[in-house]
Amino acid sequence: SEYIANCDRRMTWLTGFDGTAGDYNTPEIWEWLDMFLPPDSDVGFDPFLLTATEYIFYERWFFQSPKELRMYSHEENLVDNIWHARPVCPDVEPIFILDQIWSGNHWANKIEQVRHEMRRYNADMLVLHGLDESAWLYNLRGIDIPYNPVYFSYTIVTFVESVTFIQSEKVQKEEIRKHLNLDKSVDCMNTDQSQYCVRHYDYEEFLDILSQMANLPSIRKVWISDHASYAIYSGVPEIKRMMKQSPVLLMKSIKNNAEITGMIEGYLQDSIALNEFFHWLEEQVHIAKGDIMLLSEMTCVEKLFEFRSQQPDFIMESFPTISAFGPNAAVVHYKATTETNRAITDTGLYLLDSGAQFRCGATTDSTRTVHYGIPTRAQREAYTRVLMGHIELALSVFPERTYGSGLDSAARKYLWYSGLDYGHGTGHGVGACLNAREGPIRIGKTQTRNEEPLYTGMFISNEPGYYEYDDFGVRLENVFLVSPTQRRIDWLNVYNQDLRFAIGDRLYKRNQLAYHWMINNTMPIYRDGVSVHPKHGFIWTNGTTAFQSQFSCISGTISVEKTVQLGEFNSDVYGLGWSADTLCNQCYIAVQLQSKIGIWKVQLIVDAFKLTEILEIKRENLLPHGFVWHPSLPVLCVLTKSKVEIFHIETPQEYNLHCGHAISGGLWMKGGEKLVISDGASLVVCNFTDLRTSIKDVKIVEWEVPNIDGKICSMDVIDCNQLVITSNLPLDRLISHCKLDMFEAADVPHDISDGLCSSKHSDTKKVNLSTATLHKELDVTKKGPIDLTALIVGKKEESASNKVVTTVLGDEVEMKTPSVEHGEDIETLEITGEDNVEGSLFKLKRTKLPKLQDSSQLLMISLDGVEPTIIHRVNIPGILEPDIITCHSEKLIAVSSSAHHSIEVFGIQETKLRKVDHIDLGCEIKVKGLHYMLKSTDLLVMSGKPDCMNTSFPPSGIHTWYDLSLSICQKHTMPTGNTEMSLSTMKLHVNSNETRSPLVEEIVVPEQVSSIGSENGTATNTYPGINDIEIIQVIRADDITKKKNFLLNNGLLQLDAVKKAFKLPIVMLVNDKGHIVLTSDSQGYIPIDFTKNKSSQGYPTILIMDGRKD
Repeated sequence: SEYIANCDRRMTWLTGFDGTAGDYNTPEIWEWLDMFLPPDSDVGFDPFLLTATEYIFYERWFFQSPKELRMYSHEENLVDNIWHARPVCPDVEPIFILDQIWSGNHWANKIEQVRHEMRRYNADMLVLHGLDESAWLYNLRGIDIPYNPVYFSYTIVTFVESVTFIQSEKVQKEEIRKHLNLDKSVDCMNTDQSQYCVRHYDYEEFLDILSQMANLPSIRKVWISDHASYAIYSGVPEIKRMMKQSPVLLMKSIKNNAEITGMIEGYLQDSIALNEFFHWLEEQVHIAKGDIMLLSEMTCVEKLFEFRSQQPDFIMESFPTISAFGPNAAVVHYKATTETNRAITDTGLYLLDSGAQFRCGATTDSTRTVHYGIPTRAQREAYTRVLMGHIELALSVFPERTYGSGLDSAARKYLWYSGLDYGHGTGHGVGACLNAREGPIRIGKTQTRNEEPLYTGMFISNEPGYYEYDDFGVRLENVFLVSPTQRRIDWLNVYNQDLRFAIGDRLYKRNQLAYHWMINNTMPIYRDGVSVHPKHGFIWTNGTTAFQSQFSCISGTISVEKTVQLGEFNSDVYGLGWSADTLCNQCYIAVQLQSKIGIWKVQLIVDAFKLTEILEIKRENLLPHGFVWHPSLPVLCVLTKSKVEIFHIETPQEYNLHCGHAISGGLWMKGGEKLVISDGASLVVCNFTDLRTSIKDVKIVEWEVPNIDGKICSMDVIDCNQLVITSNLPLDRLISHCKLDMFEAADVPHDISDGLCSSKHSDTKKVNLSTATLHKELDVTKKGPIDLTALIVGKKEESASNKVVTTVLGDEVEMKTPSVEHGEDIETLEITGEDNVEGSLFKLKRTKLPKLQDSSQLLMISLDGVEPTIIHRVNIPGILEPDIITCHSEKLIAVSSSAHHSIEVFGIQETKLRKVDHIDLGCEIKVKGLHYMLKSTDLLVMSGKPDCMNTSFPPSGIHTWYDLSLSICQKHTMPTGNTEMSLSTMKLHVNSNETRSPLVEEIVVPEQVSSIGSENGTATNTYPGINDIEIIQVIRADDITKKKNFLLNNGLLQLDAVKKAFKLPIVMLVNDKGHIVLTSDSQGYIPIDFTKNKSSQGYPTILIMDGRKD
């Protein structure tokens, strides 16, 4: 054991030295003996205190010495003969059972695991001398050793029995005897492991029984650890002796699921105590003002113990607390004494390294360094570089079976950049309610003998530091679980988020002041979205099924690591969103269908999600994304077109918050104290007092945003009191405002998809954009859509004959509309005039009529005052309906539209919005989602390409299907100007569920119609008469009673009609060629002429089935 019982503290009693390490200049023991002993001396030693490996080394060293020293084993310790007041050893301290809820494995199963390893090495008997080995093996714990919850014991395992050596008084309790089946009289080796039993001997009988068992003829090889004592080594015949590291060391270092859960629970309890302590400390620093009697290193040790002892599972500290201020913090293994004790003030760094043992099966170890005044430049640099190294190691991605020495440089490199370093290891293994320093793993500069590589399930510390002699010390330590997760995340934000949501409720109930201190000191540095969870990845839908995908972004390359199907629904999924974590590895998902929102509890158990539906909220007229999660609490805001409701998922609280007229969205401000609702052109700000106690204690401020003619389309948060909103271009008002033609312009060219995707121009014609004739006078024979955001002209100058005089609200503006040959560039014509707004889509001269907003806008809003105020506003060129927005803490804002192919990026310079970049995805690509990465300014883009591209009009409506792609736009690939983004190979087939009405109604022209107009303009058609129609009978193959007749159009069948009639998201055709998934062409028809397969009844019949069940 790293620590020893009081009865074994012989060095302290004899010399007064009670530390853990000596001076670097102190000679090794064998060197000192060789220097000072006379020749031909005998060196006596206690065989229980010298390991076999040390004995072999000493013998070889003395053999080579000219003094011819000899090793002599003396079973009676000579110090004990003169230590008359020596404490009883071992003392009769109780042992207790570690519940299988926390151990996760019955001791009989562990015995079998040990025997499996024994078979691998042909060992017939295994001797365990480590106290933590026996404690782990039998799921028992004790308090014989300070700081380590173990007890004095030995264990011997053979293939026919397991034998334990414990002080007899410790196993008298009925529960202990029953746990180990000590009273069983039959053979302990039974096929039923529940009937296994343990043979017990008193602790003092160990050497005798060891010798007897090792000399049995059936025992041919005895496995002992190379760290076993010389007493064990000499008790086994040399011919049978096998010295090798104990297999239990690696077994207990790899934690099972229950042990991981117990460790997490212990760290939650420990974190509550630490938050209470640091809240108390911050107050006391300002109260004590340097009075050592009020606040000192030793005072802090006592106070921290007081907070920890109040936790329900607390047993003891896991090592002596290092409480060090100022120069004392430069001593790595410092221990405060009455001679060294210092007052804690706001003039220096305070380092606290501490831990505890918990009955839930946890051992904790953490270090924090704080300063309550103004640190020096050197202290700031040292702290920052230590933190950078800590985070770098925490984010390390490495193959399993990597040794710790391969990771050590990650923690040191930022110190190395400045020529700094630290003189201790970077990390050590941590036990599960066992030793705070547990082998056989570590992180250090070199690989040690018997060191094992890192495996999934291991807990290891991460504790880089820096120490300036006689001045200050910095160390930051957390314990990490080695996990197969490979995502890159903003580690600091996720750590703080886990802390807030894991212990928030418990801390709030115990100490509200400490709770608010913790919240204020762990607020995120960067914003975190709700649909992209910082630990669990993102959730998405293919229309009726919800999926969760984990992804990583490394050097601009996106890779999807794992996709899991979360659930399948009977109708289209309109929205999905994560809540924040409410407990460690527990959160909620909201799933929105057409008229209801289902709430699912999500629990992450190892690598699998457990989902449980706990609540269903049915509402009519839900918004397309009709809910918003609180940033830190399980509080859900539900949005319909006319009402806002608040639900606390874990309590029965709900509240009808606001009734509006044209609600379009909502968001929570950072901190979660304000909810902002967009209602037409107004903002409704809801200020909550304390959502933890009541969701009804709220003050509401309604504010109409001045000088916007449209409605609010989207919003996002900048910080706690600032947000940005977008407003759309009020096209209907803009057109209806003009009773006559607004302008005459060149016609839109052929072959333009979603505006400006081709440069082939047609002849100049006049297009009347009056409201009354908007859809009547369009030349629908043209394939290109009418793009009202720009006018198309060529770059080349043409003759005066090509001039067109355009009337603009009573003024004449001359513009050129030359024809442009195929392949030439196109550009946007900017019509100059008075009173122009920078960046306007229509730079039209305003003279007679009142001004109208002639562009969508981006506005920065402040909520600091009694009512909101506008800080700055700019126009958004080229986007009519900016319904997608995301912000980054580095003052970047990305704006786009779900019907658009480009992204506009703005930056905040002081209090001004400035356009930074324009990102073009390509003509056929539509933006479906934006999210700034947390750690960097990389922009994650989800874009969609219609799987059946109709070039006549841009896709819209809920029946448009997209092939979704994830792409990343990195900072270094975002120069000012157009930036082409390369799409990731990650493809998701997703229903867009787009409910926003299109700007120009779609006019579908079936390919089967030979003409849609005669030369004189009279419409004609070739549709069949009622007596000439053709029908097809469709039958469900799995239930032939379900059949329906459908109308054919020239032998073709609409796939969407079949899906709706049979309520099938995927339709599969059943015939003699097998099962075939049906698809559709650009017009929605199945590409099969069914008239070629008529049945005897005179019309075709087909069999279908649910494509999801194949």
